[in-house]
Amino acid sequence: MGNAMSFESPIPEAEAAKWLGIEKTTLQKLRRAGEITFRKFGGRYFYTKADLMEYLEQQKVPACAEKIAPSTLARAGSQSGRTAGCGVPPGTRETAIRPDWNPFEPQRKQ
Repeated sequence: MGNAMSFESPIPEAEAAKWLGIEKTTLQKLRRAGEITFRKFGGRYFYTKADLMEYLEQQKVPACAEKIAPSTLARAGSQSGRTAGCGVPPGTRETAIRPDWNPFEPQRKQ
């Protein structure tokens, strides 16, 4: 009896979505796409805190190694003041549409 198993309480789908800060339908899409681990009991879907933390960890985007000068941001069209091109995972829409785009060069009109 000295070897007790720990058990995480299952979190219902609506509560899990709220915990992640997303809509329940978005969580359902993630589940159907196989992007998040889940459990199914009696036709209902549940998650554990470990499942949700694992999903959040998979969404992490590395920080930029260096900042870009504000003048370059203005030329690149950044209104937010954030580093241009940072936080965009490889293969996403921005890099897929404009693979030749360089935030360090002024953009030419076509």
